[in-house]
Amino acid sequence: MADFPGPGEIAILLSLLFIAVWHCRPLWAVVCGTLNGVALLFTPVRYSHSLKDGGTLGSMVGGLVFIGLVAGLAAYLCSLDYRRTAAVSENRREQCLAIAADLHDFVAHPVTGILIPPGHDGKRNRVRGRRNEARPYHCRLVFCG
Repeated sequence: MADFPGPGEIAILLSLLFIAVWHCRPLWAVVCGTLNGVALLFTPVRYSHSLKDGGTLGSMVGGLVFIGLVAGLAAYLCSLDYRRTAAVSENRREQCLAIAADLHDFVAHPVTGILIPPGHDGKRNRVRGRRNEARPYHCRLVFCG
């Protein structure tokens, strides 16, 4: 009868697989997950020294099921983190745009009204005889406003 690893070693390997898939970048998650999965799959072979045992193959199939479940759960949580980050980013962008629009409405419109009062046609400069000098600036301000 072959000795099989205790549950502690398998739990540690499954925990490392979970952390690798959930927290690593995609390329490193694949590399670390594959290495960890191979280590977990061949743990029973290390103790029985053969693949011909029925118990060894059964343990490997069970390990493959656990690897799939743990990696799937970690990938699902990773996708939830990405969706949450994208939603928060979009919400912040919308709030910044709303604040910018409110700021524009609150500040820019009154300032434009101060700079270009309605009906202003340069009468003050006409008295001084320089009406034509104010016209280009007035046209630019009206165009910008």
